[in-house]
Amino acid sequence: MFLVRFFVSVLPLFFPLYTVRFDFCGVPFSLPEILLYTALVIYVYCLIFGGQKFLRLPRWTFFMNILLLLVCFLAVWGLPKEVVFEGQAYQTFAHGVGIFKEWIFAPIVYFFLLRQVASGEQAQETLRRAFLLGASGLAVYALLFGAVSDDGRLMAHFSNPNYLALYLTPAFWLALTHFYYGERKRGPENIFYIFVLGLAIFLTRSYTSWLALLATALIYIFTTLKGFKRWYFLGILLLCGLLAFGYEINSEKFTQIFDLQERSSTAVRLQIWQVALELWRAHPWLGVGLGMFQLEYWQHAWEILGQAPYEWNILHTHNLYLQWLVTTGAIGLLVFLVWVISIFRYRPLNRWLDPRFIFILILIQGFWDLPLWKNDLAFVFFFVAGLVASGHHTMTSRVYAGSLFNSFREFEVLSLNPNIARHLDGVYAVEVRWKGQRIPAIAFSGANKKGERKFEVHLFGLEVDLRGEKVDVSVIERIRDTMQFESKKDLKEQILEDYEDAKQILKLQ
Repeated sequence: MFLVRFFVSVLPLFFPLYTVRFDFCGVPFSLPEILLYTALVIYVYCLIFGGQKFLRLPRWTFFMNILLLLVCFLAVWGLPKEVVFEGQAYQTFAHGVGIFKEWIFAPIVYFFLLRQVASGEQAQETLRRAFLLGASGLAVYALLFGAVSDDGRLMAHFSNPNYLALYLTPAFWLALTHFYYGERKRGPENIFYIFVLGLAIFLTRSYTSWLALLATALIYIFTTLKGFKRWYFLGILLLCGLLAFGYEINSEKFTQIFDLQERSSTAVRLQIWQVALELWRAHPWLGVGLGMFQLEYWQHAWEILGQAPYEWNILHTHNLYLQWLVTTGAIGLLVFLVWVISIFRYRPLNRWLDPRFIFILILIQGFWDLPLWKNDLAFVFFFVAGLVASGHHTMTSRVYAGSLFNSFREFEVLSLNPNIARHLDGVYAVEVRWKGQRIPAIAFSGANKKGERKFEVHLFGLEVDLRGEKVDVSVIERIRDTMQFESKKDLKEQILEDYEDAKQILKLQ
């Protein structure tokens, strides 16, 4: 599994290189896709021939990922093979299949693999650093060699400055929190990340990203910080906001925000949203299909608006939620929103580096732009979701009792609420957090001989009566599946072996 972890871990470095493409049997693949499918093939080989155990996803998360794939597949299945508009033929079905393959299927496969092999803190740290390196490399390239739009905004190799900002802002947030709460010995490295990412985002002059960073920071400050820290960081945030506002207040771009009559970005977006809503009303349940919005816009915009639109070359709706609605219908939007909620059910043990705030940042950007329906942005979106779902999330329970496991006095365990670990079946190396202490432990989750579910934890190196106390349990690594034993002797031998495996995983030897 080393190769699988390697490919999964380094893939964030190559997200910006989606423009490097190869053809296999006439089917185009980007460089990130090739790395991803290489990891997938190796992973399947390890499952079949290498004795690797399949780490079960929580049932609800697994179900929602399959449902998300299904609604997007249906949004492709019903597409016509070809549409002729104004004498030109458009291969709508092939276009829709390409979008499904690159923007939906491949990122969800990456989410799955990341969830399987990157649940430990060391793996999480490697992923975060790879993403920061990739984004910082993109920022350096943009600053030194990147293209600039007609109005002087930095856009690198993207067709729009907002795309560059949408990619860099999640990495910028990660760099900020990593610098403040991460390892201080990496201070200079993180200062470099913050500087190049922040400068590039500033030069994109993407108000969407600026406001999303501001809103996420406010949410973070009022939900995480207390006392002096809260007001200290709030003051810094307000100062940065005032400086940005003062810099932009007299610019033409800023004044156009409030111009709803001329060809401003606001007026164009309002027209796009109006057309998108009317298209959805015509296809309420399954939407117009993947890749069809631009063609539908060309065909119906004039009729819906009662005039020629300000812009004709519109690829998408400039709104994440409206894009799901018009593309996959009300069913697709509902599935997507429930999927998002299912991701937020995970609560990381280290709340300071909580990747849910990066996810919040991306979702806020989605109200004014599209941080998903694009090759590299789709990978970033599901990468962040994977960080949330595979990180040191906690399962919180009150300790019901201490008990002896099958009458073996040396194997005393704590009985926890089995419902919080219904998605787990087997023996796991875990970490328990109680009153600020992090305690290495081993856990069993599954059904006993009577069919009753149990979630039991044995602590290494702490002899305290925790009955009635609340503890947080974080899964580090799966050790084995549940097993049946013919004798107590066999059971005891297996328990001793499990304990040694857990100690090795938790580096207690």
